[in-house]
Amino acid sequence: MSGPKPKPPTKSPQTPRVRRPCVVLAPAAQVLDRVLLATLDERGWTPRLEHHPEMAMAEVCLLRREVVQRSAHLGDPEDVPPLIVTNPSDPHTTALIEALAQHLSDIPVYETNDDGMLVMVHGEPTTQASDPVDPPMVVHPARQTEVNDDELSALLGEPSATPHTGVDP
Repeated sequence: MSGPKPKPPTKSPQTPRVRRPCVVLAPAAQVLDRVLLATLDERGWTPRLEHHPEMAMAEVCLLRREVVQRSAHLGDPEDVPPLIVTNPSDPHTTALIEALAQHLSDIPVYETNDDGMLVMVHGEPTTQASDPVDPPMVVHPARQTEVNDDELSALLGEPSATPHTGVDP
């Protein structure tokens, strides 16, 4: 009988990769290209596949809302999840991209080229926190206060100059 069995060599623990969601809009009959899937993996994105432009827009808006709420709660800005379009020539998809550019310009939109690589159509690929923007300053003009002598005396805690009769003038 021999001694205890040697333990197999342990691998050094790796830091888990944080994966972010993205929405991929592709026709139902289209199989996603391996190059596209590899590119998404390299960027740390987990695809959520949608086949209809309206559903893709709804999904990317929900993901954006989650990021905004989480950022407000934790105080740690995150990247807004992107939309990846594999068939930009579809008229409904073109309308979706135009609507996102007009109303939700912070959502990055990518299209795939013939090689399956991503090309940015619009949006900022950087984190929201890179250039913090000060909120606009709002200046209100001074208003004339209409406080009579009795109200001013009451506010200052002084006895009233005129006796109070219980009847408002």
